[in-house]
Amino acid sequence: MRTPRLVCALFTVLALLGPAMVAPRAQAVTDPGLVDLGPAMSATDVGAIGAGPDFKGGGLVYVTTSGHPPTFTVLDAETNEVVYQQTMPGDEFVSSNVIDTKAGLTYFSFRSNRTTQIWVYDVATNTVEEVVQACRDCEIGEPVFRIFEVADDGTLYMASYPNASVYSYNPETKAVRNYGPAFTDGEYLWGLTMVGDQVFVGSGNGPGLGRLFQLDPVSGEYTQVQFAEGAQTPRVIGELQSVGSVVVVPMKGDANPIHLYDSNTGEWVCPGLQAPGFPQPTDAFDEDPIDGQLYFRSVDKIWRLDVAACSYTEVFDLAANGLDDRVWSGVKAIPTGPVDDPDLWRLITFATDGESLVINPADGTYELRESNVLPSPVSTHTVGIGPDGNLYVGAFLSPYVMGRLDPDTNELTVLTGPEQSDSTTTVGDHVVVTSYPGAVVHSGKVEEPWDWGTNPRKIFDGVAEEQDRIFEVVDADGLAVLGSIPKYGLLSGAITVLDPATGDSQIYRGIIGDLSVGALAYRGGVVYVGTTVHGGAGSKPDPAAEGMIATFDMRTRTITHSTVAVPGSNTVGGLAFGRGELWGMTDSGVLFRYDTRGHQVVETVAVPGAGGGTNWGRLPELKFNEADGLFYGLSATRQLFSFDSRNNQVRIIDDENDLKGLQVMPSGRIYAINETNIFYYDPIS
Repeated sequence: MRTPRLVCALFTVLALLGPAMVAPRAQAVTDPGLVDLGPAMSATDVGAIGAGPDFKGGGLVYVTTSGHPPTFTVLDAETNEVVYQQTMPGDEFVSSNVIDTKAGLTYFSFRSNRTTQIWVYDVATNTVEEVVQACRDCEIGEPVFRIFEVADDGTLYMASYPNASVYSYNPETKAVRNYGPAFTDGEYLWGLTMVGDQVFVGSGNGPGLGRLFQLDPVSGEYTQVQFAEGAQTPRVIGELQSVGSVVVVPMKGDANPIHLYDSNTGEWVCPGLQAPGFPQPTDAFDEDPIDGQLYFRSVDKIWRLDVAACSYTEVFDLAANGLDDRVWSGVKAIPTGPVDDPDLWRLITFATDGESLVINPADGTYELRESNVLPSPVSTHTVGIGPDGNLYVGAFLSPYVMGRLDPDTNELTVLTGPEQSDSTTTVGDHVVVTSYPGAVVHSGKVEEPWDWGTNPRKIFDGVAEEQDRIFEVVDADGLAVLGSIPKYGLLSGAITVLDPATGDSQIYRGIIGDLSVGALAYRGGVVYVGTTVHGGAGSKPDPAAEGMIATFDMRTRTITHSTVAVPGSNTVGGLAFGRGELWGMTDSGVLFRYDTRGHQVVETVAVPGAGGGTNWGRLPELKFNEADGLFYGLSATRQLFSFDSRNNQVRIIDDENDLKGLQVMPSGRIYAINETNIFYYDPIS
């Protein structure tokens, strides 16, 4: 608990150029304090898995979980007993890939949006050590590495975001080399594999951005590999793999989702071989072919690819075995026998809750094993209020859970839900939950038993209009108005009007040009829209674009007015009515009052230290509290503050807990979340 401090907003008179920015007066305030209720939810959320030899003739299975903090578990492949477990230190919470090596060193990594940390597990000593961290200020000066590979000499090759660059790192000499971007048309490298001493990377994500490149680590030169005749340039090159000299190239967007490229001859081989499907989910392949056989998952089936025979063989059908009601990881091959010439013992895949499925590929028999994976707190993502007055907590890349908190007791019940809930809103008597990817909407009745998929049930998705994320939903007299962000690499969000009872919808993409929706408010037949210049991740907005406030007429379904909210701002992330006035907040840390009759900004107040970068209007947030007549908000820099529009007084309540989600309950109590925990604040107690 910490005591808030009073701050004065900056004073600027814009004279003829615009409205006055009024300075708040400092005044002593008594504050009841911010109470930390602790982690919202804890669960096992399996991320990446791997399998390799135990150097005693058997196999080991590696499992990482995403969470705050994440965990690492090593299991005996035959007995399912724990060999090693650790809760991992650091701020990274999303697991990436796991790579075992014949040297007895298994590498694994975790990342956040600011750093990536690579670790190594030593099979012989049963210990874990840090390898290298990447961040803006680190020797490897980029924050996010989604994939990496380990060369035979132990050198790590890593693909970065957002600069689509390849780096190498030698753990022995600590030498770092930046090979620069593979291309400059996009920001993502999704695939990386090695054939001999050559590195192959695949790019994306957006129309025409899927390309294959060969990197010579000696010369540092990239060469784009031209696709086979008739192949369509895909949106993305997926998880690359290699079998001998052949590179396995998943191509999302081509009629044949897997192509095979022989790096020795420079030819695309096995022409006419139709793949059974695009490899999915992420980490769908086993990375260590045994006897030239490569195993992978595509939707509900596990397949074997024999490159030499140019054939695919179905190995296991999850649906046919009644196992398609679970969310399973990719598949890994467990070796047995000598390290240099192993045989295949079993295949393994994990459910998100840590239960594993061990399959005998010879006869299709299988065994389900209970979880021995170390759990961790789930990453929270959003908070919203349901028709029952409870607080609903959405999770980020979760094991398909969300939470429901009773504000009378502060007790939280874990519910089934989407992997990533982007918002929860009351619309009429329905609870409306949006989720990523695909801009999906579920609607349900809280007085009926909660059964995700049935109640709430799916009533909408934005796939047809290439929408991916819905962070903003507002109740417009019983209709849900949705504000969305497009898919990777694209600009132009959408406003959608949706009936939560029937699922009837009308979607208006591009109605605000190349902008997307960062905030919504509703009153009297008009939806007030705050915009953001940002589109899908990897998109490139117009450098001159600015955050706007616009009006959407529910009768005509058109934008009737629009104006720049605060010059120089990219995003209007919060809009709220209070005391008959509409106030908003920008990513630059400026509160503004919008005249709903004159359709112009008439007053602005700058909050010190509140300006910062933000994605898609997730922050800032602004809510009005009827109980005490004050606005409450979260800035782009994650300050929790109150704002009195009668005297323009701003008071910082918290700037230490890195808060990112906010709701004001009808009682006046305020709830907020950070990466894992729930907080509450009683301003009138």
